[in-house]
Amino acid sequence: MSLTHQPRFSVLAFLLHRFNPQLSLLLRLLTVAGFKTFGIAKSIVLFALVAAGRDVRVLLADDDADDRDFFMDAVSEVAPNVKVETVTNGEQLIHRLSNGLPLPHIIFLDLNMPVKDGHECLEEIRGNDKFRHIPIVIYSTSSSNEHIEETYAGGASLYVRKPDSFGDLKAIAKKILTLDWDDHQRPSRENFYLTAKTF
Repeated sequence: MSLTHQPRFSVLAFLLHRFNPQLSLLLRLLTVAGFKTFGIAKSIVLFALVAAGRDVRVLLADDDADDRDFFMDAVSEVAPNVKVETVTNGEQLIHRLSNGLPLPHIIFLDLNMPVKDGHECLEEIRGNDKFRHIPIVIYSTSSSNEHIEETYAGGASLYVRKPDSFGDLKAIAKKILTLDWDDHQRPSRENFYLTAKTF
């Protein structure tokens, strides 16, 4: 099934709808009443969600312990309402998605992992009706055109090269975690690959 026919998903919209319809209305009113830049209005509402203690679930699949710690520290600083869960290989990732626990709102997926790699996971997730709607951000040290092409063709939502600095990682995490996935159209191939310079 083409990604354009998948259910559109927004971390922010989901939380607004499920936990606080009043904030959802506030978001729309702020946008209409002068906050022409939707991002400004969204930031106000996101702040309200954080203050309300609403959790966003992120699942990181990465076999490198240092990279996992680096990622969790960055997210905790820029998005304290985000709960990061980690697995260390692709087999654990698929098991986690299948075990009946609440699904993550977004998956960050490393490519080079033992047991089952990121390419295999991407194919399996996109081929499963229960999981295929979840946004998947490839999170890899690789900037190989072959990897970028394969994951774009396989249905990944974005491709992020792991940054070299903590500040760059915070900028990337903040940008991705506050994207309006409800309105976010899958980018063209040219805009699919992101680095810290993109932000």
